[in-house]
Amino acid sequence: MRKKEKEGKKSSGSSLKLVLKTLLILFIINVFCFEGFVIPSSSMEDTLKSGDFIVVNKLAYGGRMPITLSAIPFTQYFTSKIQLPYLRFCGYDTIGINDVVVFNLPKDTLPIDKKTLYIKRIVGLPGAEITIKNKNIYLSNTLYQNPITVQQNYFVRSKSYIDPSFLEKHQIHEGGRYYTGDYDYTFHMSKNDIDILKSRYTLETITPLIDSSSWKSAIYPNNDTRNQSRDNFQSFLIPKKELSINLNSENWDYYAPIIQQFEKHSVTFKDRTIFIDDKAVTSYKFSQNYYFVLGDNRDMSEDSRFWGLVPESHIIGKASFILFSNINKDRFLKKIN
Repeated sequence: MRKKEKEGKKSSGSSLKLVLKTLLILFIINVFCFEGFVIPSSSMEDTLKSGDFIVVNKLAYGGRMPITLSAIPFTQYFTSKIQLPYLRFCGYDTIGINDVVVFNLPKDTLPIDKKTLYIKRIVGLPGAEITIKNKNIYLSNTLYQNPITVQQNYFVRSKSYIDPSFLEKHQIHEGGRYYTGDYDYTFHMSKNDIDILKSRYTLETITPLIDSSSWKSAIYPNNDTRNQSRDNFQSFLIPKKELSINLNSENWDYYAPIIQQFEKHSVTFKDRTIFIDDKAVTSYKFSQNYYFVLGDNRDMSEDSRFWGLVPESHIIGKASFILFSNINKDRFLKKIN
């Protein structure tokens, strides 16, 4: 009898060890290696559709250590009093131009790993000067080439009537018709969509629609002193780790929020002088890399144009492939480019 009890206890102990080992393996995979993510909106169309379930590769840039207890799988406990410093393991790749990344939304005021999850494309790397002129993006005065899946609003003038059934078949969305001519339209299209439309219809004009209205306070750095819009963004040097950037009355409003929120220093501007931690300065050396991100659905995306840069500490991993899609079964295991 006692022998059976001992065997039962031994079996129970082995089962518990197996469960604990399994949980530990799942914890390591989820926190440091791979994680599933559901696309929450249309801001990355035509690359990713709302509802796509993708796999995020955390090994690429290096797994990030949990900062709060709630980041640990199978726990929901959260307290702002217990926070670990930011630490990332070495990855096998570096964050590159055009990478699609999942990150924590910088503008949220919670601890990093409690912030809202976002997904966008890396367009500006640390150390590059970014400018947007009439939707054209320039990186250190070099024109950036949009991926073919990027969608924008276009004015289209056709030589004939465009059949709505053709548009529906190819999922080209009409943004409304201009009444300057019988065959004037606005379409929300990618380069692929333009080629499809050209294959069927003779088009006289295809021109990106430029938003000429002034958004001012809606566009980063979110004040009324700069005449900017979604399609026109003034030149801005993206901070790079160990890079010293000169600060002056013309650019301090771009960098002050970054230095305050992510570099953890106080910044004030008085009598045309910039003070960091109450000391007058003319430059600042940044402690980490920052990135300018955009949604592929350019005219329907809230991104760096609106809330600023993404610190490296906020990046979770690289969007690797689509595991499954409710939209199209052909997208199964499709690599994300």
